[in-house]
Amino acid sequence: MDMPFLRGLIQYAQDNVLPFHTPGHKQGRGMYEPLREFLGRAAEYDVSDVLSSQKFNDSWSEALRAAEARAAEIFGARATRFMINGTTGAVHIMLIAARMHGFTHVVMPRSAHLSVYGGLLLADMQPVYVADGAVDGWQLSGPPDVTAYADAEVHLDHPESAVVLVTYPNYYGIGVDLVPLSERLKPQGRWLLVDEAHGPHFRFHPALPRPALEQGADLVAQSTHKVLGALTQASMLHVGSERVPLACVARADFWLQSTSPSALLLASLEAAGEQMAEAGEALWQQAIERAETAARRIESHAGMAVLRPEDVAPAYVMDPTRLVVRTADAGWSGVAAARRLREAGIQVEMADPWHIVALITWADDDETVSGLIAGLTNLAREKPDSAERPPAAAMPHRPVPKVRLRPREAALAPARRVPLREAIGHVSADVVCPYPPGIPILCPGEEIDGDIVEYLLHVHSSAFELRGTCDPDLSHIHIVQEGTCR
Repeated sequence: MDMPFLRGLIQYAQDNVLPFHTPGHKQGRGMYEPLREFLGRAAEYDVSDVLSSQKFNDSWSEALRAAEARAAEIFGARATRFMINGTTGAVHIMLIAARMHGFTHVVMPRSAHLSVYGGLLLADMQPVYVADGAVDGWQLSGPPDVTAYADAEVHLDHPESAVVLVTYPNYYGIGVDLVPLSERLKPQGRWLLVDEAHGPHFRFHPALPRPALEQGADLVAQSTHKVLGALTQASMLHVGSERVPLACVARADFWLQSTSPSALLLASLEAAGEQMAEAGEALWQQAIERAETAARRIESHAGMAVLRPEDVAPAYVMDPTRLVVRTADAGWSGVAAARRLREAGIQVEMADPWHIVALITWADDDETVSGLIAGLTNLAREKPDSAERPPAAAMPHRPVPKVRLRPREAALAPARRVPLREAIGHVSADVVCPYPPGIPILCPGEEIDGDIVEYLLHVHSSAFELRGTCDPDLSHIHIVQEGTCR
């Protein structure tokens, strides 16, 4: 447990160096008192590009590279980069590295996270969409079947120009076996990119799904902060294979990461990895046991089904620590249930019209888990009003828009703002995205048709928060101005 980066920050504060450098608050001494009181000693370690280390000649960069090398060992990667712009930054770097290597297309689920679309825009890559699967008996989308990726490639003149990007797992904790994909792509010299934002813990317990790196992924983006012990916005990018030139990753990282990275975020990544190396399996055993207890008691006390691994198709895998609770069984929409739980002092991760999603980690204990169970049990005893009930009919199938322009071409083109219904037949310059889970309904470059408009209005009426558009009420949208793109 060396942790050279974290210990270098601590030593720098202990050395009482006179700081004539950024940041301006000078290790908290000049910080506004309410913030200083709030941060406590953490303010002393909020420094920029400096630390104390005899082993690394006081070099921030050398200590950081050592910390990243240690993380690669812990997570089973060929190389690892610490990200201070979240997994969004890691996804962007994956795609730009792929573009640098000559790939021009991305075969991907249309249900990919918003960050992927941002990466397409930055890297000027063209998406080729793969349709989602379904979870029988539940109002849930599942990941695409692995064979669907090969089927989508028939539309490509040059499949060798395309990487494949997979979300593993999705927001509901569901994933697919990645080995068939990686084994198909490897002989072709193509890359498998994995958005494993919700799976950085998979390596640390045998009852969890297999991590993407063990299944042959070439590049993997992980949100260390989502379910491990890092600070929010701290993530990792792992290189898994020799097929990926490290220089491509380094160059993309250089252009996209901040030149003033947060020491606190970086140190938290180092510490989160060491915590898992020391006791990861034992910690996740506690979480798995508590999640199972919570699932049983929610079902018996509240009468709400909880999604289990046996509920999903054999081709799928599922994270047992992610509780997907069907509040509709008790007459509550997930969105209304989440709001009522918050009024009771309980905050869940996500809600949709039929479910809530609650995360269980090793940081939970009997008291927190009992609080969730009690909250749902009390909710089940109440009678929701008509606005709090789930939709009477199934959610309309999410239409897949026709791609008319590359995302970058459309996003950077001159645009004009028009009423939503007048946008039918035009190309969107906006992104419209319910959040969470952050899966765009409409992206720059996609054609707006009547089905898209009706679906957008339906989602808006279902109390989702919509991000991306300049008009959250969806009264207007930006379209690409005619005649401005080739």
